[in-house]
Amino acid sequence: MKNQIIYILLIVLIFLWYSDICAQNPTLEVGDSAPEIAAFKWIKGIPITTFEKGKVYVVEFGATWCKPCIAAIPHLTALAKTNTEKLNVISFFVMEHTTSSDTMKNPIYVDRVEKFVQKQGDKMGYTVAVDGPRKTMEKNWLNAAGLTGIPQTFIVDKNGFIAWVGVSTRFKVIEEVVDWVMSDDYTLSKAIGYYEKAKENKVTYDHSMPLLINDNGGLDEEDYLFRSIIRKSRIQLKSPNLQYVSSRFWYDNDKEFYYYPRPGLAQWVNMPLIDLYYVAYGDTLPNQVYHRYTDTNEFRDTIAYPYEKRSYGNFWYEPVLEVSDPSPFQPMAWHARKSSKSPLDNKYDYSVQVPKDRASARFIQKVMQRDLKSYFGYEVTVETRDMPCWKLKATKKARKLLKTETPGKKWNVTYPDGLDGKFVFTNATTRDVIWDLGSRFGYQGYDHGNLPIEAQAPFIDATGLTDIQFDFVFHKEHQTDFQAFREYLESLGLVLEKSTRPMKVVVIRDHVQ
Repeated sequence: MKNQIIYILLIVLIFLWYSDICAQNPTLEVGDSAPEIAAFKWIKGIPITTFEKGKVYVVEFGATWCKPCIAAIPHLTALAKTNTEKLNVISFFVMEHTTSSDTMKNPIYVDRVEKFVQKQGDKMGYTVAVDGPRKTMEKNWLNAAGLTGIPQTFIVDKNGFIAWVGVSTRFKVIEEVVDWVMSDDYTLSKAIGYYEKAKENKVTYDHSMPLLINDNGGLDEEDYLFRSIIRKSRIQLKSPNLQYVSSRFWYDNDKEFYYYPRPGLAQWVNMPLIDLYYVAYGDTLPNQVYHRYTDTNEFRDTIAYPYEKRSYGNFWYEPVLEVSDPSPFQPMAWHARKSSKSPLDNKYDYSVQVPKDRASARFIQKVMQRDLKSYFGYEVTVETRDMPCWKLKATKKARKLLKTETPGKKWNVTYPDGLDGKFVFTNATTRDVIWDLGSRFGYQGYDHGNLPIEAQAPFIDATGLTDIQFDFVFHKEHQTDFQAFREYLESLGLVLEKSTRPMKVVVIRDHVQ
């Protein structure tokens, strides 16, 4: 009896070991013949027992309790309608919760699946089946492919071979693969080649390394619902990072943008600590002076295009430090921290990703604030203070002095002496003057250093002459000599004075125990 028990235990151990090996080394891969279809019960649509030659099949695996599976339903329906003659979409319900014996003819969970499908109605516009208590489809497809979760999708080509395997929520990828498999360009050898290349590039998880550090753990960041990382920077960028959080490009998933490649993901590399704090607490609009757009030669309508609004003149351009030790915030000087040659001390890489349904610039900021508070401990407030600015005012003679030789014409700029010479503006406005001042003598990302750091401040139009068009010349010396440009403006009846203006300010203080 004792030997019999030992023998049984040995058989169990061998089975568990073999099962583990099978899970790690899939026996079903791209290029293999698709396993047989073994539905326990067909719930909706015409039953499909074999893969008909000349047709492409999308075989999806989901469950009634799986929210991502439910989210895939409208996409599968849309896919099923694209080419009804050459494409079949089949959804198998697997992994349903049950206590029924696998010998039962009518498991309770089948009724649950039927009610679920009935409730979906026309939203589920494709063939639906349910797996049996013996889990035949789950074992022969999912387990054989080394897959443990759902939703999963297999694409079977016109000859009954598996052309692609992946997560069902990658809707656009599935659509693109289906189009390709149905095209004349498709060959099974190409599909196998892409699959082998993907396996070679697959990143595995090393338990000894923090997740997502040094590419540790996953290629597709859509797999991560929520994560944030901050580390000391080891990278020097030749160009500055964006200085604010924006969801401007998140509304269009087809649009690729350098800083925001997907909704809910934002990251900065080689950023001084002081800039990270400004990004986390400052405005979610760029702190840049308004300018004309080259395609229209007009200032953008910020009502029609709210993302074109600016925080310039409303938000002070960097945090104010009220700390006992400012060294962690060095370099502070604008030029020093923008330079690619500046040292990596006090510079960090920060990356954050949040769920798409919570993706907004403000929510990203809240996450950043939490992370900075947890790691560095400083107290931060956003206060309204009177801050320095340069105000452009008009004298009583300004309306007579500001004239144009081409009334009624549109704004234009010419370069009589080439781009290195003077700029001649015709039919300009005081906003053009502000742009020239801000871009040449302000604190913009393209700052030319023509004013000392302590003298740089926003330029504010306080003339009240926004309705007047006039001609003026931005001479070569004006582009570097601030005082010379001020004197030239005075000849036009415009006076530039130092002043103050209420602005929002990010204030950083020591944490009080």
